[in-house]
Amino acid sequence: MPRRIVVIWRELQRESNLRVAVVFLTSAVCLAAWYGVGNYRFWSNLLSAHRTPENTGLSAAIGSLASTVVLLGLVPLLVVKVALRERLADYGMRLGNVRFALVSSILAAPLVVAIGYATAQMPAFQEVYPINPPARESAAALAWHLVGQILWYAAWEFHFRGFIQRAVEKSSGISTAICIQTLASTLAHFGRPASEVFAAVLAGILWGTLAWRTRSLLAGIFQHWLLGASLDFFIFIARVR
Repeated sequence: MPRRIVVIWRELQRESNLRVAVVFLTSAVCLAAWYGVGNYRFWSNLLSAHRTPENTGLSAAIGSLASTVVLLGLVPLLVVKVALRERLADYGMRLGNVRFALVSSILAAPLVVAIGYATAQMPAFQEVYPINPPARESAAALAWHLVGQILWYAAWEFHFRGFIQRAVEKSSGISTAICIQTLASTLAHFGRPASEVFAAVLAGILWGTLAWRTRSLLAGIFQHWLLGASLDFFIFIARVR
């Protein structure tokens, strides 16, 4: 057993293996914590005893957003900078191929909005979205929700298409990296409508490929946000009619 531990440790000391080990363990801890505290229900229950219902809704939405940004975005970002001592630019935090990103986003936008509209007609999604309940009843709350979602999707894309994908790409190649981050991001959708979970597989492949092609996360963040914003907007419109 001691010899086996030594062999494992020597294997981890190889730079590429150590990087992946650090990233996977960080992601596992962050996702486990996010599953528990990165949602509106957790913060609503936590704050309900200390605030009025009106203040609880806003505070719970802020808590949900902040915990997501910290756990999926800021913690992995600090790991890249402090533990791995690597450039954030190598993990998609740069402009990259702006022309390709713009063209792909312009071409994708009508389709993304159409998907958001079609999905908004499904009862299973109307029961879940917007994920912050106040945004289902108030136009002002919806507007603030959609603005905050930009940070939400930025953290999400950095975690999966930046943090995980780039670390695996350096050791095992881009095909393996896209598949692994797609697996992780799909599992993170568990608990959502079944059709969304299956769609997450395709989305992981497409946005992972886009991040690799543009060497940036910007196009994926915009397209992912546009899809979510369209879904929330059309559900809100249907509710207030």
